[in-house]
Amino acid sequence: MTDAEYRKTQLSRDWLERSTPAWREYRVMCQNRETAFQATINGVAQYENDGSGRAEGGEDKHESALIRYSQICEEIEQAHSDLSVEQTKTLEAIRNMKVENERAVLEARYIKHWAVSKVEKELHFSRSEQNRVHRKALISFYDANTELVEEYHEWHNSED
Repeated sequence: MTDAEYRKTQLSRDWLERSTPAWREYRVMCQNRETAFQATINGVAQYENDGSGRAEGGEDKHESALIRYSQICEEIEQAHSDLSVEQTKTLEAIRNMKVENERAVLEARYIKHWAVSKVEKELHFSRSEQNRVHRKALISFYDANTELVEEYHEWHNSED
């Protein structure tokens, strides 16, 4: 691989991975929603099953859990909306590429967030084929979206 090709792969990967931290945060938020939901359910069960029909401070705990659950749901909706915008941009940029199997690999890795092993299995590639197609796809991505990738690179480096 030439220095120019290496640079293209790195810049393309940086652009394609720009929403990965947000995606991970979104997944954590969804897990937190599940935890908050369980806490809310457990609070209701404790309140209803304490024998007296009411537990000291139970209503406050229940209300607090419901409020926190509601807040988490709102945060998740906003994060999902933000991610949807980024995924739409990414998908449009991938669709600028000409070679179908290269588009498929990038979509699987950066839109669907599949692990490499799943990409290999679902797209019927060996590990070496997947690596080769991914490398070629990153170069093709750069060639099809040079301005977009370079602008992001300049902006990202200006923040440092």
